[in-house]
Formats: sequence, C-alpha cells, structure tokens
Amino acid sequence: MVIYVNNLIETELILSSKIPLKKGYIIIILILVISFFALPYKYKTFINLNLTVKSIDNEYMLATYIKNKDFKYLINNNKLIFNNKEYSYKDIIISEENYVDKDNDIVKLLYLKTDLESIYLIDNYMITAKIEKENKMIISYIIDYIKGEYNA
Repeated sequence: MVIYVNNLIETELILSSKIPLKKGYIIIILILVISFFALPYKYKTFINLNLTVKSIDNEYMLATYIKNKDFKYLINNNKLIFNNKEYSYKDIIISEENYVDKDNDIVKLLYLKTDLESIYLIDNYMITAKIEKENKMIISYIIDYIKGEYNA
C-alpha cells in the first residue's frame, strides 16, 4: 500500500506542475516570432492620382497635381496602373510654380508621357490611376511605425 500512495502522490505532483505548460507557451511564441521574421510577407502601398489627358503640341500627356513629398515615388517608378493594366510613362515634366491644394499642402503640376491606349486619348478625359509607392516587408512597416516615420 505504501507504493500505491507514493505513485499517487508523484502523479498528483506531476499533474499540478506548471513547468511543462510554460515551456509549451514559450516554444509556440518562439515559433511564431521566428516565422514572422523569416517569411517574406510583403505589402504594397499605392498613390492614387486623378489624371487629366491633355493634348500639348499634338502629343497626349497626363496632367496631375502632386505633393512634393510624393515626387520620389514617381521618379523611382515608371509604371502607372489604370483599369487593372500597367502602362509605362517615359518622361516627367514638372512645372516650376507651386500651388496649394485643399489640404494646404504644396503641390506642383506635372505631365507624364505615357503609352496609354488610343481610346483614352481624348482631350480633358479624366482617369484615376495609381502608382506603386512601396513594396516592402510588413516588419519594415511596423519598425517605421514604431520610429514614427510611417505616413499612410
């Protein structure tokens, strides 16, 4: 009978022990953290532009106003997405004058020479397109947000 009581006491001690449960939580958390940093989750952000087709010297261009802080995305990119198709733009012509938009941001008028389809080449035709702003890992967005550098 003494052996039976000892086994019962040992079993009760093992069942009431919380050490294996804590190790299990730590292992699960470590696996989640490692997979979050190791897997290349990417997220694209875009700038939405309202563009107007303009005929200048028998050449069609897209005109828009853009904030000074967004110029780098236009210069580092050459793709315009409109109606789920990509169009490239070759040249960017930027006006020297500064304007103020409705949000009191300083903007400039710019023209893009594109390979847009001929059905859209109508003077003063308005289109809404987007340009890829960034394509980076989600962890980079989190780090930028913590640093206070992320602006949506």
